[in-house]
Amino acid sequence: HYPAHFLPLKREVFLEGEAFFEVSKNAQRPFFVYNNNIVTHVLGTSFTVKANPLTNQVEVSVRSGKVEVYENKGNGKNVDNSNGVILLPNQKVSYNETARQFAPSLVDSPLPLLTEENGEKPVRRTTVFEEAPLSKVLSSLEKSYGVEIVAENQDLYNCLFTGDISQQDLFTRLEIVCQATGASYEIKGTKVLVKGKGCTTVPLSK
Repeated sequence: HYPAHFLPLKREVFLEGEAFFEVSKNAQRPFFVYNNNIVTHVLGTSFTVKANPLTNQVEVSVRSGKVEVYENKGNGKNVDNSNGVILLPNQKVSYNETARQFAPSLVDSPLPLLTEENGEKPVRRTTVFEEAPLSKVLSSLEKSYGVEIVAENQDLYNCLFTGDISQQDLFTRLEIVCQATGASYEIKGTKVLVKGKGCTTVPLSK
């Protein structure tokens, strides 16, 4: 529930269940969502808060902007942000109310970033590559989705990739790129780790 009129210095909502929020930016009036034992604090963003009373889990996922999630002790009067987490686009955090632990990770289906300069439309970047070093391919995906992608072995950056991955989602794109370069990937928290032997030298283009 929320008040008919927000307070002058902050905007507060008390939530049970699931809701998607799109919050206008106003640094002088931060926006707070209270959900049982956690608080989601934002300045201007779009995000989802979902609570499952059967599993004592609360999940916050971010579409755009930046949010801070921390424990709520005393229904907003005694919050504790010392063990909180800051979430960026395509990141989420699950909070276990029993263990009182936060587990940050990536959302199930990351979407291209939205930018104000582009009228809040997804960022469009080149996803058609011809003999491009893996470093360039991964960098393009990083910038498109705002997801950190790291190669475990630096030699992987020397491998070349040719292909069109315009129509796929992020994880399908990664699978195609990894298959073509003899690599694999796994998600580590909010990062993607690419693994494989790599290429010792960059092959010469014909």
